[in-house]
Amino acid sequence: MNKNIKEGFKNPEVIYRSAPFWSWNDNLEVEELCHQLDRMKEGGFGGGFMHSRVGLITPYLSEEWLKCIEETTKYAKKSGLKTYLYDEDRWPSGFAGGIATKRKRNRTKSLKIFKKRNKWSYEIDQTGSSEWFNGSTYIDTMREETVGEFIQSTYEVYRNTVGSFFNSTIPAIFTDEPNYFSRCGSRWEKNTYYFPWTDNFEKLFKKKYGYNILEKIKALIEEIPGFETIRYHYYRLITELFAQNFGRKIYDWCKKNQIQLTGHYLAEDTLEGQISVIGDAMVLYESMQWPGVDHLGRNLDHPLTLKQCSSVAHQLGKERVLSELYGCSGQSFTLAERKWIGDWHIVLGINFFCPHLYLYSLRGTRKRDYPPTISHHQPYWKYNKPLEDYFARLNFILSKGTFKANILVVHPIESSWCVRGTDEIKELDDSLAKITQSLLENKFEYDFGNESLMEKYASVEDGKLIMGKMSYEFVIITPSVTIRRRTISLLKEFYASGGKIFASEKFPSLVEGKSERGVLPELRKRCVMYKSTEHLITLLKKSVPCEIEIRDEKGENIPEIFIHRRELDPSTSVVFFANTSIKRYVSAQLKIKSVGKVWEADPFTGKLETVSVNKMGGAMIINCDFHGVSSHLLVIENRRKPVTGKEEKVNLKNSKKLTNWNLWLDKPNVLILDFCRYKSGKMKSWSKFLPVIKVQDILEKENRRGKISLLFEFKVEKDFVPENLNLVIEQAERYHILLNGKKISSVSSNWWLDKSFKIVTLPSDAIKKGKNQLVLTALFIPPKKRGTLIFTKDGIELETIYLLGNFSLKTRKTEARNGGCYYFHTGFSLSNPQQLTDKDLNVQGYPFYTGSLLAETEIEIKDKDHSRRYFIRFDEFRAVAAGVTINSKYSGVVYLPPYHIEVTKLLKKGRNTILLEIVSSLRNLLGPHHQKDPNPEFVDPNSFLDMENWSQAYSTHAFGLGRISLLTYSK
Repeated sequence: MNKNIKEGFKNPEVIYRSAPFWSWNDNLEVEELCHQLDRMKEGGFGGGFMHSRVGLITPYLSEEWLKCIEETTKYAKKSGLKTYLYDEDRWPSGFAGGIATKRKRNRTKSLKIFKKRNKWSYEIDQTGSSEWFNGSTYIDTMREETVGEFIQSTYEVYRNTVGSFFNSTIPAIFTDEPNYFSRCGSRWEKNTYYFPWTDNFEKLFKKKYGYNILEKIKALIEEIPGFETIRYHYYRLITELFAQNFGRKIYDWCKKNQIQLTGHYLAEDTLEGQISVIGDAMVLYESMQWPGVDHLGRNLDHPLTLKQCSSVAHQLGKERVLSELYGCSGQSFTLAERKWIGDWHIVLGINFFCPHLYLYSLRGTRKRDYPPTISHHQPYWKYNKPLEDYFARLNFILSKGTFKANILVVHPIESSWCVRGTDEIKELDDSLAKITQSLLENKFEYDFGNESLMEKYASVEDGKLIMGKMSYEFVIITPSVTIRRRTISLLKEFYASGGKIFASEKFPSLVEGKSERGVLPELRKRCVMYKSTEHLITLLKKSVPCEIEIRDEKGENIPEIFIHRRELDPSTSVVFFANTSIKRYVSAQLKIKSVGKVWEADPFTGKLETVSVNKMGGAMIINCDFHGVSSHLLVIENRRKPVTGKEEKVNLKNSKKLTNWNLWLDKPNVLILDFCRYKSGKMKSWSKFLPVIKVQDILEKENRRGKISLLFEFKVEKDFVPENLNLVIEQAERYHILLNGKKISSVSSNWWLDKSFKIVTLPSDAIKKGKNQLVLTALFIPPKKRGTLIFTKDGIELETIYLLGNFSLKTRKTEARNGGCYYFHTGFSLSNPQQLTDKDLNVQGYPFYTGSLLAETEIEIKDKDHSRRYFIRFDEFRAVAAGVTINSKYSGVVYLPPYHIEVTKLLKKGRNTILLEIVSSLRNLLGPHHQKDPNPEFVDPNSFLDMENWSQAYSTHAFGLGRISLLTYSK
């Protein structure tokens, strides 16, 4: 293995580390920004994308903003980190927070088609303004001059401010979800349709295709004869204008100024999505130095999205491929789930992670900004770095060399242009998604071929279809409607030189959207036809050599395990194997159809160890265990002899439950108070109880200044001793506070969780048995400028408040669901704390607790036999992470299946002390608490006030010690 690769794998440069969206979302202070960079480094991140988001008070692109950008970048340079630019105020990129749309000519336009006197008519429509675009609209991204003004307003401003850091401390700039069709703020009416439009489109269309598109508008709506041709021409030109005037223009600027353009376009996941807003994702990736995608939620949906992007990168020699990932996964998102989704990205060709989201501030609405926050606010932050080290090493080594694939799948995006608006597009989408997944599950190594890019970069040599830096021996034509003329000639040449083509029986009937006799039947004769995806897989297994097979103990293919193979140099290859199941364990047999020395490279430690193999003809057999979300990285040196022989196996000798735990908490307990009554304006009596954030919503819609009073209630058990009870309020200094009629000082210099969460001491003599009332009064000032998302310094946001202290919570009812994974609670009262046990904290009065549970016990090792190995195993893992310390020496952190850790070297003969730190997430504190589904796959700001799925009970997730065992293994 190359020395530089080996050293780079062990100690990857900071640029290979994840760089999260760093949400700049409040009144920014340079000192705090620099502090957060330190915390990022502590957690294993390599810096962050400086990203304006909802809640920003420092004016976007102001002198103050630019000073923060400059000073933060200077500090990053000193700290050995990177800062990355982001080109917009929130998203989608292009309007520059409203600067680029001050001129009406720059604003997005639409072709509005509507029924008038039972006949289709049209007009060019100016999109309505919206709060999201700060009282303006999105830009016309197909107009070259408009995009030039966007570049001047943003890119040139950053070049003038921090251009000296480009290509060093600032490697890249992120463009986020640009598109050609954003109609935010517009009214939708019956029998009315909107289509993308730009200045001079009618003239450009007629010049290119020879007819007036405005005379053919019926074909965009109805399936009249020849509608496929009209739609093909329309979407092809729209796509070309967007790609050239937005994508290529910004790409060229970045190339000239030595900064990498990265980010992602909108709606890349499906054919229908792409046509609706961007036309063709793969064409756009050509004009990005580091192309990227996004992936939202806790799922492995839409592998197509990732494969489209990585295919272009493989073909055009783009070393880095980004994903904005983890957004909307919720605060319950665990480290194991991050590895699950992260490995899936890596095995599909992503090698640069932009985790969503690292919040600057949790104040107000910011905490609900498409969670989770993956930041120093999380209780597990001290254990974040090992996983980020793992990703950094993988992203380094899988950025090197050349991806190995022998199949090119012709992408059917242009077919979908023809049938946009018909049922057929869903059939194309479904078949493409199924083929994408099936090829991965069956270990076929492939890329997608975009026809526009094939026209520019493809050729045929020696029986292979050459596409940029890649070459393919086999081609698949998926169900399609149309195909390009150049693709036809390439495939004919490919077949004539010995290449093999597989094609769906739903074969293209059009050439570039038009009917042409004789051409397509001739191509069809050269193809091996398949009836279904299953039939295709059967045919491929007979004809296409798979270099790697993965079988279970029954000899069956294991579909959950995906592979990514790269050739680092002519004699060395690397293969990444990822178990895409979060639960399934399998003992696998890997068959690699080559012979050489095999190393297991451990991304957690950077170490390489030789692997013993069994030779079978010209292949090697390797046995591997795959637990849920586990992976293996093998390096194969073909010019060296393999190490052969059987591995010595160890067997479980004994399993002993560990007992007699002494347990304690490192943080105070919490009661959240998220419902209140309110009075404002001329209201003479209190409202009914409402969620606090609903009250904020009501007042923001009224949009006027005025006095507001909030009434909160909490209950106290008769025997409760109210010592050291505190109240946490955001913006506490803005409130006049009464507890049971007694004035409480809101002045505080202490904070909890976030610097905006101020701690107010509640005097014990003001607390009474039974019902207590807290009244908070303030001057309500709308937090945003009217009609915009521009937040102001003097605005106020009404939020949940918290009681902190040494108490447990007695509940009227606590119901466990899904085997104790989730709990629903009603009716809380403060009671005296009890001795903690190994049961879940939810049933011990700590449902909202956020922090660490510490557990200590002693065990005795009577006979320390060196042939034995010892593991601590969490039989029920009810946490995000667990730090393990043996005899005062840190052993490591547990957060992945099978949730065990070896402690052999730290145990001694005689008495041994075991200390565990069980760590939670922010989920039980920040929610959402009131959804019927306690663990939705997708969490966004609406999840916190979703009345359609509302539950009055409070949902929380399991958290506690559970059963812990000491396992003894011997040979």
